[in-house]
Amino acid sequence: MSATPSTEHLPGPGSPPLGPMLACIAALGGCALTVASYASLQPLGVFALAFLVGAMLASMAGDRRESLVTFALVFTIGWFMAGIGGLYAEIFRDPLQLGSDAGMFYDVSRSEASGLSLADVMLITEGVGAIVVWRAVYDGMEAIGFEKGRYIGLSINILAVALAAVIASRACQRLYPGDGTRLARLRLMLSTCGLFWLYSAIHLRDASILLLVTLSFYVWLCHLLRPGAWRFALSLGFTAVLCLALGLMRQEFVLVPMVIGGIALVTRLLVAPAAQPRRGPRAIWIGAGLTVVAVLVANFSGDVGEVVSRGAEVYGEQVAQQAAADSLGAALIVQQPKPIRAVVGMAHLLLYPIPVWSGLQFDTAGAMLKSLNAFFFYAFTPLLMLSAWRTVRGRAVSGLRTADAYMLTLVLVFGVGVALTSLESRHFGAFLVPAFCLAVGPDISRPPAWRQYAAVLGFLLASLLLVHGAWFLIKFW
Repeated sequence: MSATPSTEHLPGPGSPPLGPMLACIAALGGCALTVASYASLQPLGVFALAFLVGAMLASMAGDRRESLVTFALVFTIGWFMAGIGGLYAEIFRDPLQLGSDAGMFYDVSRSEASGLSLADVMLITEGVGAIVVWRAVYDGMEAIGFEKGRYIGLSINILAVALAAVIASRACQRLYPGDGTRLARLRLMLSTCGLFWLYSAIHLRDASILLLVTLSFYVWLCHLLRPGAWRFALSLGFTAVLCLALGLMRQEFVLVPMVIGGIALVTRLLVAPAAQPRRGPRAIWIGAGLTVVAVLVANFSGDVGEVVSRGAEVYGEQVAQQAAADSLGAALIVQQPKPIRAVVGMAHLLLYPIPVWSGLQFDTAGAMLKSLNAFFFYAFTPLLMLSAWRTVRGRAVSGLRTADAYMLTLVLVFGVGVALTSLESRHFGAFLVPAFCLAVGPDISRPPAWRQYAAVLGFLLASLLLVHGAWFLIKFW
């Protein structure tokens, strides 16, 4: 069911190793920034240990060379961003990192949660899973002589983002085996996404959530590409474990793996793979799987619905307060009816912030990285739009119709979900790997596809220019 390899996409023998070179530069820059920020050489030891652990895990992912290249690139760039985050925290006294959720997670993980039971930690925060992992690493590093610096917790975040990138790389290789160009394009997305930089630089749980959601996506993608009774049963088992893990990270995400599995099954039932007729046994197996998912969702939906509703109210108040000060567009979106908010809110997630320069200051690293992420999304969104249009029109690469429909549905369902609740681009970032894997579909190395991409990009940039101009007039006229 995977696409036919294209030999013209394979890199030539004389291609320069830009990935390794960039990884070395990022590693050196990250080490210099962290040493300068924390006035200690201990971050270098933490970096080395985390990198070795991650490299061993990445080498087990299959296609060892490509997995290690992806891991090294994303890990070292994450380490560089953690160095920038350290400058903001230690020198600029970043209020997001010293207070708010990031400060609380750091304090509880390194000291205040010491000796507390799991139930005690759950009374402090719903992100008990992240706290348990961070606390174990902080205590373990202290046992071998390291101080409990913030960079230890950030190394776990960087490791989670880099491993999610390895899974994304494996997904791309399964979708487009032997296609070096598409894999290189995916690496470019993974290493330049500002939200992934944010996950690496700030002591928050989003990096772990990204890893678990990406793993959920990959499990069911493998089932779609190579269906079978054994793989189906294995996918259900992984889904149950991932539901528990995500529920410990963020309560409202407990059903996310079930929803991902349900979308995969429905997609396989409704979108038949190319050149493969529909068969009765396939419908029976999928129907049984959907029944299991429906029963589980029904059993948990009451409590989760209450958590999501309560979270939506809290996030709504926070968005309204922040929007009043920073973003006129967000304030208008929050006040809209749900159908309009779903559509406009999805666009807001891809184009936030308005104005784009609002975060380019020395107050907080989070706002700065979100502004940088906007420039990434300006280039990425047209590619995603072309991929979505290609999928809707049924022009996917032969054998990938079901997989493309699955990825597009994931992006839309969870994008709308975030738009209707938190309207927070940081939360949408957890679902970006399916979007990246979908967006590598159009072959923009070919002139027709490149012209389409350039046309959509030009229209988007012109629209953004008008929006920013309107913001300026409303704000200062």
